[in-house]
Amino acid sequence: MSPSGFVAMIENFNEAQRQAARDMGFEGFLHLQVPELPGGFIFDPYLVTLYMFADKKIEITPMDVHLTLALPIGGRKVEEFYGKKAKDTKYNEVLLAWRKEWNLQDGTPKLSHMPQYILSQADVGESFKRNFVLYMVSCFFLRFKECTLRTLFYEECC
Repeated sequence: MSPSGFVAMIENFNEAQRQAARDMGFEGFLHLQVPELPGGFIFDPYLVTLYMFADKKIEITPMDVHLTLALPIGGRKVEEFYGKKAKDTKYNEVLLAWRKEWNLQDGTPKLSHMPQYILSQADVGESFKRNFVLYMVSCFFLRFKECTLRTLFYEECC
Protein backbone atom coordinates (compact mmCIF):
# COMPACT_ATOMS: atom_id res chain seq x y z
CA MET A 1 0.00 0.00 0.00
CA SER A 2 1.38 3.40 -0.99
CA PRO A 3 1.59 6.10 1.69
CA SER A 4 0.02 8.66 -0.65
CA GLY A 5 -3.42 8.18 0.92
CA PHE A 6 -1.94 8.68 4.37
CA VAL A 7 -0.07 11.83 3.31
CA ALA A 8 -3.22 13.27 1.70
CA MET A 9 -5.21 12.47 4.83
CA ILE A 10 -2.86 14.22 7.24
CA GLU A 11 -2.75 17.29 4.98
CA ASN A 12 -6.50 17.59 5.66
CA PHE A 13 -6.38 17.06 9.43
CA ASN A 14 -8.04 19.71 11.54
CA GLU A 15 -6.09 21.16 14.46
CA ALA A 16 -7.59 18.73 17.01
CA GLN A 17 -6.55 15.76 14.84
CA ARG A 18 -3.06 17.21 14.39
CA GLN A 19 -2.77 17.68 18.15
CA ALA A 20 -3.93 14.10 18.78
CA ALA A 21 -1.18 12.84 16.46
CA ARG A 22 1.35 15.00 18.34
CA ASP A 23 0.07 13.73 21.68
CA MET A 24 0.62 10.13 20.54
CA GLY A 25 4.20 10.96 19.55
CA PHE A 26 3.65 10.92 15.78
CA GLU A 27 4.36 14.58 15.03
CA GLY A 28 6.97 13.59 12.45
CA PHE A 29 4.23 12.08 10.30
CA LEU A 30 2.45 15.45 10.15
CA HIS A 31 5.33 16.80 8.08
CA LEU A 32 5.77 13.77 5.86
CA GLN A 33 5.85 14.42 2.12
CA VAL A 34 6.47 10.96 0.70
CA PRO A 35 3.89 9.98 -1.93
CA GLU A 36 5.40 6.52 -2.39
CA LEU A 37 8.10 4.30 -0.99
CA PRO A 38 10.93 3.38 -3.34
CA GLY A 39 10.59 0.08 -5.19
CA GLY A 40 13.23 -2.58 -4.82
CA PHE A 41 13.40 -2.17 -1.07
CA ILE A 42 12.31 -5.09 1.06
CA PHE A 43 12.00 -4.89 4.82
CA ASP A 44 12.28 -8.13 6.77
CA PRO A 45 10.53 -7.48 10.10
CA TYR A 46 11.91 -10.66 11.67
CA LEU A 47 15.56 -9.84 10.92
CA VAL A 48 14.84 -6.10 11.28
CA THR A 49 16.77 -5.53 8.10
CA LEU A 50 16.14 -3.38 5.03
CA TYR A 51 17.39 -5.02 1.84
CA MET A 52 18.26 -2.62 -0.95
CA PHE A 53 18.77 -4.23 -4.31
CA ALA A 54 20.59 -7.57 -4.34
CA ASP A 55 23.82 -6.72 -2.56
CA LYS A 56 23.08 -4.10 0.09
CA LYS A 57 21.32 -4.30 3.43
CA ILE A 58 20.88 -2.13 6.48
CA GLU A 59 20.11 -3.50 9.92
CA ILE A 60 17.56 -1.23 11.57
CA THR A 61 17.72 -0.41 15.28
CA PRO A 62 14.91 1.08 17.39
CA MET A 63 16.94 4.29 17.60
CA ASP A 64 17.16 4.43 13.78
CA VAL A 65 13.37 4.29 13.58
CA HIS A 66 12.98 6.87 16.31
CA LEU A 67 15.43 9.33 14.74
CA THR A 68 14.23 8.84 11.17
CA LEU A 69 10.45 8.75 11.63
CA ALA A 70 10.10 10.51 15.00
CA LEU A 71 8.18 7.49 16.29
CA PRO A 72 8.00 7.24 20.06
CA ILE A 73 10.51 4.91 21.62
CA GLY A 74 9.71 3.19 24.86
CA GLY A 75 9.73 0.07 26.90
CA ARG A 76 6.45 -1.49 25.76
CA LYS A 77 6.80 -4.58 23.62
CA VAL A 78 4.39 -4.80 20.68
CA GLU A 79 3.22 -8.31 19.92
CA GLU A 80 1.70 -9.40 16.64
CA PHE A 81 -1.61 -11.21 16.84
CA TYR A 82 -1.83 -14.42 14.85
CA GLY A 83 -5.03 -15.81 16.36
CA LYS A 84 -3.14 -17.10 19.37
CA LYS A 85 -5.29 -15.01 21.70
CA ALA A 86 -8.66 -15.72 20.13
CA LYS A 87 -10.10 -16.43 23.57
CA ASP A 88 -8.73 -13.24 25.12
CA THR A 89 -11.87 -11.47 26.39
CA LYS A 90 -10.48 -7.91 26.34
CA TYR A 91 -9.06 -8.30 22.84
CA ASN A 92 -12.31 -9.74 21.49
CA GLU A 93 -14.39 -7.08 23.21
CA VAL A 94 -12.37 -4.23 21.67
CA LEU A 95 -12.19 -5.93 18.27
CA LEU A 96 -15.97 -6.51 18.18
CA ALA A 97 -16.63 -2.88 19.18
CA TRP A 98 -14.26 -1.71 16.42
CA ARG A 99 -15.99 -3.90 13.83
CA LYS A 100 -19.35 -2.56 15.00
CA GLU A 101 -18.03 0.98 14.53
CA TRP A 102 -17.21 0.03 10.93
CA ASN A 103 -20.46 -1.97 10.44
CA LEU A 104 -18.55 -5.20 9.83
CA GLN A 105 -19.49 -8.72 10.84
CA ASP A 106 -15.90 -9.93 10.45
CA GLY A 107 -12.69 -8.95 8.73
CA THR A 108 -11.37 -5.41 8.51
CA PRO A 109 -12.19 -2.24 6.60
CA LYS A 110 -10.64 -1.61 3.21
CA LEU A 111 -7.66 0.68 3.49
CA SER A 112 -9.14 2.97 0.83
CA HIS A 113 -12.10 3.68 3.16
CA MET A 114 -10.01 4.64 6.17
CA PRO A 115 -8.78 8.18 5.33
CA GLN A 116 -12.25 9.61 4.81
CA TYR A 117 -13.55 7.93 7.96
CA ILE A 118 -10.61 9.14 10.06
CA LEU A 119 -11.04 12.69 8.73
CA SER A 120 -14.74 12.56 9.63
CA GLN A 121 -14.03 11.71 13.26
CA ALA A 122 -14.74 14.91 15.19
CA ASP A 123 -13.89 13.22 18.50
CA VAL A 124 -10.15 12.56 18.65
CA GLY A 125 -10.48 10.00 21.42
CA GLU A 126 -9.59 6.30 21.47
CA SER A 127 -11.39 5.44 18.23
CA PHE A 128 -9.59 8.15 16.25
CA LYS A 129 -6.23 7.16 17.71
CA ARG A 130 -6.78 3.47 17.07
CA ASN A 131 -7.85 4.03 13.46
CA PHE A 132 -4.97 6.45 12.86
CA VAL A 133 -2.31 4.05 14.16
CA LEU A 134 -3.74 1.01 12.37
CA TYR A 135 -3.93 2.89 9.08
CA MET A 136 -0.43 4.36 9.46
CA VAL A 137 1.17 1.00 10.24
CA SER A 138 -0.68 -0.66 7.37
CA CYS A 139 0.53 2.00 4.93
CA PHE A 140 4.16 2.19 6.01
CA PHE A 141 5.23 -0.92 7.83
CA LEU A 142 3.09 -3.82 6.65
CA ARG A 143 3.03 -3.14 2.93
CA PHE A 144 1.13 -5.80 1.06
CA LYS A 145 -0.77 -5.68 -2.21
CA GLU A 146 -4.04 -6.54 -0.51
CA CYS A 147 -6.26 -3.63 0.33
CA THR A 148 -7.43 -4.59 3.79
CA LEU A 149 -6.22 -3.30 7.09
CA ARG A 150 -3.55 -5.34 8.84
CA THR A 151 -4.59 -6.25 12.38
CA LEU A 152 -1.62 -8.39 13.36
CA PHE A 153 -0.83 -5.92 16.11
CA TYR A 154 -4.36 -4.72 16.87
CA GLU A 155 -4.24 -5.73 20.50
CA GLU A 156 -1.49 -3.17 21.14
CA CYS A 157 -3.81 -0.40 19.94
CA CYS A 158 -6.52 -1.40 22.40
